[in-house]
Amino acid sequence: MLVKKKDFENSNSKLLPNASLEGFLSFEEGTVFIDCVYVGDIESKNGTLLIGENAKVTGNVNVQKLIIHGHWNGKCKSEYIELKKTCNVISESASSKNLLVEEGAKFEGNFEVDTSLNTTTV
Repeated sequence: MLVKKKDFENSNSKLLPNASLEGFLSFEEGTVFIDCVYVGDIESKNGTLLIGENAKVTGNVNVQKLIIHGHWNGKCKSEYIELKKTCNVISESASSKNLLVEEGAKFEGNFEVDTSLNTTTV
């Protein structure tokens, strides 16, 4: 299993496979785990978004921490982005203070390292 069991179990909210959702997701803090089809923007000043291996997410993401195992297409501002080896990312514009990319991760688009980025101003 690529998503650490403790990360999944500690998630405040879980959107699991076989679901298909559209809308706007906002959360203050904690971790949200998405492992389904989701279309819409997502934001959180102090939260973590974990995109699972089965996920197909389309929308702009502004969160403190973003960890991607699955498919994501959109723009992003985040203090920390982690691209796992199973991810497939298409981003017109992504910026972060910190970027970790595992060997095998797929990224197409533009990325900017922004050392001044603070999600409270996103």
